[in-house]
Amino acid sequence: MFSSIAKLTIPWQEVCRLLENPERLEQEYRQRLQPQQKPNEQEGLEVQIGKLRRGMARLIDSYADELIDKREFEPRVRHLRERIQRIEEQLQCLKEEAEVEEEVRAIVGSLETFAAKVKDGLQNADFQTRREIIRALVKRVEVDEQQIRVVFRVSPCLLHPLLTVPPPIGNIGGGV
Repeated sequence: MFSSIAKLTIPWQEVCRLLENPERLEQEYRQRLQPQQKPNEQEGLEVQIGKLRRGMARLIDSYADELIDKREFEPRVRHLRERIQRIEEQLQCLKEEAEVEEEVRAIVGSLETFAAKVKDGLQNADFQTRREIIRALVKRVEVDEQQIRVVFRVSPCLLHPLLTVPPPIGNIGGGV
């Protein structure tokens, strides 16, 4: 069981740790990712889709030229369409992963800028300032019997206003 003081100080300590080391966010994100995609994987999938579509065109031409009958044509076309669909889904997932990774880079960059502005005054911040920073960066605090877990709320659109916030947050960065 945690004391009331611990429940109040642990979120602030976690916020300070994050602001003192913004790269931690990117490291944790990378650890949670599944095995890293190969740099040319997206390109390879696009090449496969092109080959399958050319194969489909040849199959249609063969059917049109009556080189194969309908009984042979239909299952082969269906199989090619299914393969194209599966590969397109894989390609879409890779694109989404790349977008998320770019967003994480933007988040880390914004967090680094914000952290640089406020780093010097974190330990001397008054209660109101600490509360505002915690509200801006912490999504929720989960308390159970054995641990207190701080879940951060970080997105580029959330951090953007923080970079231009007037006092009290601006005052803790040493007059920034």
